[in-house]
Order: sequence, then structure tokens, then C-alpha cells
Amino acid sequence: MSLDRLTYIKLTRSLLRSEAFMSEKMLKVWVWCLIKANFEEKDVNIVVGRWKSKIKVKRGDFLFGRHKASEELNMKESTVYGIMKKLVEMENIKISVNNHYSVVTVCNYDLYQGFELYESTTNQQPTNTTNKEKNNNKQLYADFLVIFNETTNRKFRMLDGKTKGQLNARIREGFSIGDFQTAIKNCMNDDYHKKNPKYLTPEFITRLDKLQKYLNAESLGDSRKKETKPEAVKPKTFFD
Repeated sequence: MSLDRLTYIKLTRSLLRSEAFMSEKMLKVWVWCLIKANFEEKDVNIVVGRWKSKIKVKRGDFLFGRHKASEELNMKESTVYGIMKKLVEMENIKISVNNHYSVVTVCNYDLYQGFELYESTTNQQPTNTTNKEKNNNKQLYADFLVIFNETTNRKFRMLDGKTKGQLNARIREGFSIGDFQTAIKNCMNDDYHKKNPKYLTPEFITRLDKLQKYLNAESLGDSRKKETKPEAVKPKTFFD
């Protein structure tokens, strides 16, 4: 049995609300990128002219060639190029190019493919929580603080018990770290929070009603503008 058949990637429910879900072809390429990305750093052999060389490809990265990608995806090279360019614009990926090869980096790879984030399940007693589960919770809290502080330019050092409980509850309900990042960005675009940034805290955004409110808002400022127009012009998609 091939080792590839024993490995897997994780997809969160937030994918349904992502721009990458807007097209079958874009979704296919995005999932392909997640599958191609290295789960851990490894050495890769490449041929440059007459010479063979070995390079290190980091976790979350993979070597990209338009011709090979076209074959694997069963798409025209021009289509693959256009979608990869769009994914770069969406900040889903980055592409580094030199004279010999290109490297694709999946942005926020650890948020998509981090360690399992589970507490004890409904058929387990709390006293049976393992050390692995506790470590996973610590990783969850650390990941959340990183995306919160980087997005808001704040410097929270730890989460209190109430916030941890709310965060764990949201994860059990199916929300992801990426969902929190989206909600935090949308909250920062709200006029009220622009004037009162101190009210945007980890405890605030982990409340269910607040998370849902700001997660479902593409941009509060844009939505208000749309309400003043009698008719909204349907925007063109990437594939129109």
C-alpha cells in the first residue's frame, strides 16, 4: 500500500464560506495545494540543466511547475496559472520564483493543518482527559493568541478561564481558528470598534453571538453602503 494512502489533510467547515468555494475549479486547485504541501520539512531532488541538486522544502510548501500541475489537475496550463494567481491575490498562497523552480507556500498552513484540537468527547468522563488532549488545548490557546494579536496589533499574553471555556465550546461546535481570524478582521472594520478598539478582546470574540455576527459579515461598512442602493449590481466572478 502506498504511504500516500495512509495520510490525510483536514478541511474545516469554514471552507463553505470562503471565496475559494465560489468555483469548482478554484476549489479543486485549492484542495490540490493543501494536498501537495509538505506536512514536514524534507529534501527534494531536482534537475537543473545537466546537474542534479537537492533542496529543502519547508512544511506548508511544495515545488510548483505549471506543466506538471496541468497534468495532475487535468486542466489547461492557462487555467491553472489564472487560478493560482487568484489564490495569491486572496492571500491563500504565496509563490516564490527563481531561475530554476517555483515554491508555493500555503499561507497559515498551521491553522489549516495543525494538531487535532479536541477535549474529552461526549462519551468520555472529564477525569479521563489525556496529556495529549491537554497539550492540544495549550496549542489551541497559543494559536488563537497569535492570530488575535497579529490581527489586532495587541499584546495579550494569556487567556482567562472564561475565554478558554468559550473558545473550547466554539471549536466543539465546528468553528475553526480561521473562522476567528475572519471574524476579528471584520470586527475591526466595524465603525464602532474603530472608535472603541478596547472592546474587541479575546473574551468578546469567543462569544457565540459575536463570533457568528462578525463571521457572517463580509464587511460591515460595505453592507451598510449596499442597503442605501435600490439595486445591488451583481459582481463578476473570477470565471465570468
